[in-house]
Amino acid sequence: MKKVNTAELEAGMKIAQKVENANGMVLLPEGIVLTEAHIGRLKKWGIESIFVEGEGEDGGGGGVVPSMELSEEFIKNLDHKFEKVKDDPIMQGIYEAVKNVASQQSETET
Repeated sequence: MKKVNTAELEAGMKIAQKVENANGMVLLPEGIVLTEAHIGRLKKWGIESIFVEGEGEDGGGGGVVPSMELSEEFIKNLDHKFEKVKDDPIMQGIYEAVKNVASQQSETET
C-alpha cells in the first residue's frame, strides 16, 4: 500500500484503506477502483491524500495516518468552507464550535 496525493491519483487505482472525513464518516470504501468522478469528489471534499494498493512509500505510518494530520487537514478544509461567511457572526460561531470539537477529538486521540 502507498500513500498518494489526491492531485496524483489516476482512474483505475484501487483504494487500499477506506477514506473517512474528520467525523469518521466513510466517504469511499476500501477496495473500490477509482474513477475520474471519485477523484473529483475527493478533491471537492478537501481530501489531500489516500492509500492505494501498490508498492511504494506509505508516509512512514504503516498505513495509518496520524490523528494530528487528519485534524490539520480538517481545519484547513474548514477554513476554506467558511471563507465566504467569515463576517457573519452566526456562521463564525458555528465555525468556532466545529473547530473546537475537532481540536478536542485530536487531543483525545493522541
